[in-house]
Formats: sequence, C-alpha cells, structure tokens
Amino acid sequence: MKDYYYVMGLNHTAEPEVIKAAYRALCTLYHPDKNPGIDEKFMQSINEAYDVLSDDQRRRAYNVMYDLDQNRVPDEQVQHEPEPDLEHLYPITFWQKEVLGWNNVFDTARFLLIRAFIIFTIVAVYNYYHPIGI
Repeated sequence: MKDYYYVMGLNHTAEPEVIKAAYRALCTLYHPDKNPGIDEKFMQSINEAYDVLSDDQRRRAYNVMYDLDQNRVPDEQVQHEPEPDLEHLYPITFWQKEVLGWNNVFDTARFLLIRAFIIFTIVAVYNYYHPIGI
C-alpha cells in the first residue's frame, strides 16, 4: 500500500490546510511543464495522494486501511488512560508556584531528584576526602 503521507511529505495528523499547501508547493516544484526532466508518474502519484487526503471520507478510510496494513490499531480504537493525579504526592505550595514559577507536580519531582543528587554528591566527596579509618 502506498503511503500517501510520505509522498506528500506530511505526517498522519496533518490538517486540511497543510495538505492543500503541501500539494500546491509540490505542484510548483514537480509540474512537468515547469520542469521538463521530471517524471510524470511522480506528479500522478502526488495528484492521487492529494485526491485521497483532501476528501475527509476517503482519508478516514485510507487511514484505517493503512493502520491495518501496518498492523497497527486505528486511532479510534485506542483507549488512552487518563494522566495520573500526582498532586496529592507532591503538593505545590504557594511559594513554589508564585516565586519559582512551577506549574505542575513534575517540577516538584524534578527539584526533589536534583536535591537528592546534590546531597549524594556532597556525601560522596566528603567520604572520599575524609575516609573512615578501619
């Protein structure tokens, strides 16, 4: 099965406006009248890709067939799990939010990991220069 997105140089989540702009750009680059050395079959494959991707019904059908051909689960059937609520583990205080500009719990977790690494490094350096004599 042809990958029309690859032919057009797009990703699978491209908006219709982006598809139209890419088609126009490819037409100006690879049109046989403007560039006589270009193979007409390539321009035909660009036209075929645009015909399928510009029509919403045909694009949905193509995406399902492409996913089946690639042994992937279609996007409509994927059940996404909700993001875990970690606010109760590392609550963000007023000081962290207003002064430091932290927006989510991952900033707090990153801070705790960096702090643990710094403490570990200080202890390791101290023990290196002050070994315990056994």
